[in-house]
Amino acid sequence: MGVIYKITDKIISFILEQKKASSFLSCRKISELVFKKFKINVSKSGVNEIIKQAGLSSKVGRARSRPKGTNLTLKDNKIILDRAGVFILAAAENELGLVDRLIQGLFCEKPSRKMGKIAPGLRTLLYLPLFDLTIDKLSSYDKQGLWEVTGGRVNPASLAKLANDLNARMQSCDKTKLAEKLEIKLAKNLHFGLIDGSIFYIDPQFRALWPSADIPDNLSVSHCFTDSYIKNTILEAKQPIILLSLAKNIGPETANFILSCQGAESKSISRMVIHGLGQELKKIVYIPAVKRNFIFGLFPTQQARLRIKLFPPIKAITAPINAKEYSVQEGEVIFPQLIVSQEIKLRCVLLKEGPGVKQGVLLATNFATQEKSKEDVAALYLRRWLKPWDSFAYIVNGFSQPPQFIYHNYINIMALAIWKAKPLPYRLNELDKILNLARDNLNTYVKQRYLPGECQSWDFLQLKRVLYELAGQRSMERDLISLELSPHADQQDKGALESLYYAAERINESSLMFLGKRLILKVKKA
Repeated sequence: MGVIYKITDKIISFILEQKKASSFLSCRKISELVFKKFKINVSKSGVNEIIKQAGLSSKVGRARSRPKGTNLTLKDNKIILDRAGVFILAAAENELGLVDRLIQGLFCEKPSRKMGKIAPGLRTLLYLPLFDLTIDKLSSYDKQGLWEVTGGRVNPASLAKLANDLNARMQSCDKTKLAEKLEIKLAKNLHFGLIDGSIFYIDPQFRALWPSADIPDNLSVSHCFTDSYIKNTILEAKQPIILLSLAKNIGPETANFILSCQGAESKSISRMVIHGLGQELKKIVYIPAVKRNFIFGLFPTQQARLRIKLFPPIKAITAPINAKEYSVQEGEVIFPQLIVSQEIKLRCVLLKEGPGVKQGVLLATNFATQEKSKEDVAALYLRRWLKPWDSFAYIVNGFSQPPQFIYHNYINIMALAIWKAKPLPYRLNELDKILNLARDNLNTYVKQRYLPGECQSWDFLQLKRVLYELAGQRSMERDLISLELSPHADQQDKGALESLYYAAERINESSLMFLGKRLILKVKKA
């Protein structure tokens, strides 16, 4: 019989605080937050019962009650938001964990207790200028965009008190420890070592499988993103590993990757090392020996030496996010011993852009047919790679080009610039300084991570006009937040529109999480 835990008043209060702060948090997510804080398992049904007794459950068949100022089209759960483009900045902040790191640095003694209470208010302070608001103007704000971005409405009086408290805390805290918490390191490659001594590499964005550590710098990304993906796909195996393709032609590293995921004893992963730019960022030596599901694409140039057998029928499908039409066909693929050191047979699904197209992407997978149908396999791949051919072309072309930018050294900006005495043209308190620097860094990260090279010279005001000030429509599904941006009329004939399309593709490929759901970005066409 398992251990029975008593649900204390503190746990009940914590559950209700989470639900009030973010009404669309699922019971599963709240249960995970409870375990993280109290190390006690409370079932989803138990969480639901507590929420229900407090009268916070959403009514079946009715729209949820929303704060004053909510603008929605009472159809398909769609909400019209002002400045919906700020979601992109918020998603970048979520990927970097910037607000959480700041709280950890300020409250080193008990950061987890402060996280749920302070995070919504601190995010509100961070994003106020993007909505042209100040604390004293907040009471007159009658729209919804800010509250959607921050995860919950905050009372102006409480926000003013929080700002004063945080400013006082910053003046007395250990600046060195805070600087360490704010350091954002960039991952360059992920090295996998297997028990038999063989290896393979994956780039830190989990786009492709690589034979060596020679991965272009323009695929570097925050180690926070890589850590999250490793946890979900490798350590806990909650999600399948979905790679766009192989970086090069098929080689021994392909077999090493496949057999390690299949759970072959001699190919179990013995270590993982995240390498940064000139340094080792993290080493993981305890990796569970379990089967991990995977899907990776093989484009026509990579299929030449394979033995492929396809079975009828061919079925038409609609992509789950962009509603594009594809056709799929079940089959099997054999990787010959000559090119992968030992013969391997895998299930495959041929994915084509419509029935009349001759060539397609061959999706190799270890999902059994009883686990996922061919339509399910294709849908999983297309959920991450909305435009596989464009993404493949981007990667191939990008590999031959030098990096278009150099990433910021975040500790120099976020730490040294904050605490070194530096004359300013106006007076700022400690909180204002760090929030201004945080916004500058997030803005830079958005440019470098999601926008093309010609946008790297844009300053904050340009990016605010082109991207952050755009209104949009938000809809939510079980595990998705879909955001459709509406460009300004003056953007229809300029390069800014192409930059928005580019940003949407990069963001959708990144599987960015926001408020526990994957963010999908669309751009409304004229």
